[in-house]
Order: sequence, then structure tokens, then C-alpha cells
Amino acid sequence: MLIADPQLNPAAVELGNFFPQTAEVVWTALTQPDLLERWLLRPTGFAASVGTHFRFAVPDSSTNAITCEVLVARPYERLTYSWTYRQAEPPTK
Repeated sequence: MLIADPQLNPAAVELGNFFPQTAEVVWTALTQPDLLERWLLRPTGFAASVGTHFRFAVPDSSTNAITCEVLVARPYERLTYSWTYRQAEPPTK
């Protein structure tokens, strides 16, 4: 499910998914670096704590170009973080 958040940048989207596992299992999968890497990318410096700045390692890259910040961390309920990939092409209008 994609939901546009009117309080964020118009190019931002929220991804919401429903899984048949318990909230504890999903939370663990999204907050443990070895497991998060299976879903997305390898995090460096990640902690499920508001204000934490971390990076995602980009495969075959000499730099960790995706910089992130944890915005919301409510265990077993909601995990929100921003990310910026400075090497990406800006969106076109």
C-alpha cells in the first residue's frame, strides 16, 4: 500500500505492508541489521531510536551513499525513517 503524506515532501511516500507474522517477529526483522539486510540493504549505525542517523550500504559502491534518520520508533507498532540518496536523479515534473 502506498500512501502520500501531505505533511511531507510531495515526492515522499509511506509504505505500509501487512504480514501474517506477529508484530514482534516483524519488528525484529526490521530492526536487526542482519535481518534488515534481507529486506532492503545493510544498515551501518542503525538503532530503532528516534534521531538515530545511519547509512545503508550500497552493494558494489565505494561509499555508503544512502543517509538516513529514524523519525518514529514505536516498538511493534511503527518504524519510520527518512533517507537521501544523493547520487539519485531528482524527480522530474
